[in-house]
Amino acid sequence: MNLELKHIAPYLPYGLKFLTSKGQFEYGKHDIIICRGAYSEDLGLGLEFLHKGDLRYMSEMRPIRPILRPLSDLTKEIGEKFVPIEKCGYCSLEDCTNESGEIEEITSSHILGFMPFNYFDKLLEWHFDVFGLIPNGLAIDINTLEVGK
Repeated sequence: MNLELKHIAPYLPYGLKFLTSKGQFEYGKHDIIICRGAYSEDLGLGLEFLHKGDLRYMSEMRPIRPILRPLSDLTKEIGEKFVPIEKCGYCSLEDCTNESGEIEEITSSHILGFMPFNYFDKLLEWHFDVFGLIPNGLAIDINTLEVGK
C-alpha cells in the first residue's frame, strides 16, 4: 500500500499535519508542518506545504508521513477533553467494534455503508485514520508524539 491522493485529500480542509524527516529544516530535529495542497503527479503523490512562509514540496522532504489518530482513540478523551464516539452519537461501541473489541477500520467495515456523511466528515476533521494508514506505516500515530499528548 502506498500513500495516495485519495488518502490525503479528504483531510486537507482540516489542516492535516505531517512530520518531516529528522534534520529536514533544523539539524537533529523533526518539524511538524501543515499540508496546503495535494495533487497526482507522474511519480505518485505530490504535496505542498508552507514552512515559515516558504512553499515546500513533498519531493524535497521525503520521507514524510501524516499525523493521524488511530480509531482506538474514538473511545478516549482528545483535544478539548471529549470522547469522539460519544460526541458523534452515531454508533454504540458494540456496533463499531470487532469480535476482539477493537474499533474497526471504517472504510473496510460494514459501518461506512450506513454512516451519514456528516459523521464520517467529523472523523476526518478530528484527523482519525479512517483509511488504515497507521498500521501500514504510512501515517504516524499522534499518541507516539510528545506534542500529540
